[in-house]
Amino acid sequence: MPDELDAIRSRVDIVELISERVRLSRSGQNWKGLCPFHTEKTPSFFVSPSRQRYHCFGCQAKGDIFNWVMALENTDFRGALEKLAARAGVELGSTAPQAKGDAERLIQVNEEASLFFRSQLESAAPARQYLERRGISADQISTWEIGYAPAIGEALVAHLRRKGIRLYDANSAGLVSGDDRAGWVDFFIDRITFPIRDERGRLVAFGGRSLGSQEPKYKNTRETQLFNKSATLYGLHQSLKALRDQRRVLLVEGYLDVVACHKAGLATAVATLGTALGQRHATLLRRYADSAVIAYDGDTAGRSAATRAAEVLENAGIACTIAEFDPEDDPASFVQRGDAARLVRHVEDAMSPLRFQIRSRVASLPSGSSPPDSFWRGAIELLAVAQDQVEADRILDELAGLHPRGTLDKQGTKKRLEIMLEITRRKLTKGVRNERSEAEAQKSLQPSSINLPARDERSILRGALDPECRARAWELLKEPDLFASEAGRRIRDAFLTQWPNAPEGSRDQILRQLEPDVRFAFDTMEAGIVGPVTQATLELAVERIRAQNEKKRRDDIIYRRQVLNEPHDSRGGA
Repeated sequence: MPDELDAIRSRVDIVELISERVRLSRSGQNWKGLCPFHTEKTPSFFVSPSRQRYHCFGCQAKGDIFNWVMALENTDFRGALEKLAARAGVELGSTAPQAKGDAERLIQVNEEASLFFRSQLESAAPARQYLERRGISADQISTWEIGYAPAIGEALVAHLRRKGIRLYDANSAGLVSGDDRAGWVDFFIDRITFPIRDERGRLVAFGGRSLGSQEPKYKNTRETQLFNKSATLYGLHQSLKALRDQRRVLLVEGYLDVVACHKAGLATAVATLGTALGQRHATLLRRYADSAVIAYDGDTAGRSAATRAAEVLENAGIACTIAEFDPEDDPASFVQRGDAARLVRHVEDAMSPLRFQIRSRVASLPSGSSPPDSFWRGAIELLAVAQDQVEADRILDELAGLHPRGTLDKQGTKKRLEIMLEITRRKLTKGVRNERSEAEAQKSLQPSSINLPARDERSILRGALDPECRARAWELLKEPDLFASEAGRRIRDAFLTQWPNAPEGSRDQILRQLEPDVRFAFDTMEAGIVGPVTQATLELAVERIRAQNEKKRRDDIIYRRQVLNEPHDSRGGA
């Protein structure tokens, strides 16, 4: 049961759940609205995404997602559990009363193992020397509870026996393997150990870094009743205070990267545990962060993983940028060299995923050679499907200088590349039939291939057809700076041309009055979108667009100063 409850909590966000029934608006780090449990004119009902709880200061109603469903659906805990489990895709199993006791016992075993590992580090000179070489101080060793699992294969087994701890419990915690008949052996042998705590601070697992030649170099506790690496982030518990203040997470690859970033003052750093960032990680992060900086290793594998992570985060509604490092660097290497300030600068200079992908392609080119045709085709395709077409056009201008003709005629080369970009955009929008079969043509018209409005623009456009959000959405349609994509502006202009003010009627009644091509574009935009638009999602979308616009404005000022050598205008605000 504890595992099932934790799984449900990790997959059901309280803001999304409550916003389906209550119109919420942002209030600092929280959300507020009119309480559904009593009549009021001034909002006193608040929802905390970081704590995943609600509280009404008027009638004192409060609780978590389970309390919410019990109150709204007039059901008992079991009914709320079943409803939320179905929503989260969690299969309910046994509800044996000893389950909670089992979990607590395994946590106690882990705590005892941690004390043992930490005591062993004191006499393990090679382990201490390794940590010293990596720039890890004694204070950090203490803060992060770093320890050492001895090279003797039964050291922890012997210690747990002396403490009277059942080795079957240690086996269930993933610390040892074997049985009474065949004998027991430690899971971590000759490894530096890193305790892994969940967001509640419970010690659920360990990570181990090999000191010798044994492989793998890094390994974690196997999955247990307490530990699922697909839903756990190293360093999250230690980062919660800073995350609540900043609402921006720094995502890195390894334990030492997390420790190094915190040492450098980057106190929101967390890491996945030897696995790619997944949807469950993103759902967990969304509780504590609105944006993310990805700071993965600078090698080819790290760059590819960063691009995939950015897609996962953006699909979960977390805006992200990516820090770029040289191929031989990772966050920990800067601290190891005593250059933490440079690491901070890399994080502050993080770029959009689009620019990062283009720069990665440029970095992969052989030194001194002109980019081949395949490079230009790939770069143009990336730019053609970009949500931010303003940035795409700026990047195209920068790329023109790399073209073989660019040194002789940059403007002419840029014009030819612009034509290539426009042709590619049109192909992706309309589909290319030519000699392809009808089935292939239909496939090219799927949402993934069509030039669609940017994600946050879609929220405003969908809100314009929702009766609850229409009035607010229509105000936003009239703000020109909120629509950067050509497709978004086209649908917005069609709405405003037909109705200067918010119209009455249902969604279908409104759509029927638009031109067929606009209706098709809107229907295509909505394909694959699950769930209603709410006031909360609408305001979140507007916040992200305005933040992106401000960043573009500042980037443009920097670009004009550094590239075009324009004088600083004190009125620019940067």
